[in-house]
Amino acid sequence: MLMRTQLQAADLGDLLDQPLNAMVATSLPNGEIMLTPYWHEWLDGGFNLFTLADGLKHRRMEQNPRVSITVAESNGIRRGIEVRGVARFSYDGVNEICQRIAQRYLPPGQAVRFVQGLEDIRMVHVRIEPGKLRAWDSADGVPGWRTELARKKEDIRE
Repeated sequence: MLMRTQLQAADLGDLLDQPLNAMVATSLPNGEIMLTPYWHEWLDGGFNLFTLADGLKHRRMEQNPRVSITVAESNGIRRGIEVRGVARFSYDGVNEICQRIAQRYLPPGQAVRFVQGLEDIRMVHVRIEPGKLRAWDSADGVPGWRTELARKKEDIRE
């Protein structure tokens, strides 16, 4: 099977528009790696996440901000992207970021309630931009695969 590599995010079509969980790899103090699922958005060439300010995940990334984040399809022949970079933190605009990201993953009414539940909790915006970017698409080796996936998505929506 052929797999296209050395791609950029734009080469992956709608992959980063889908509400797929991102997996973020961080280092524990003992040197082990921990994978954590996150809701995310890809915007302006990097990933936006949010997490509890001063929570375990935030503290772990502050102690060692080198992280890797991966988003990949898990069904059959798939596309994916991995970004290795440095996590940067901000409190500016974190409520808007939480709102945008929640809307990607939850129905509208639930997204509003979810974000309202965060109003009394201090959240932090985590930004991860590529130090290194690795992207792949293995569907090109199977004629008609992308067309078949698109057809199945349309069938589900109807």
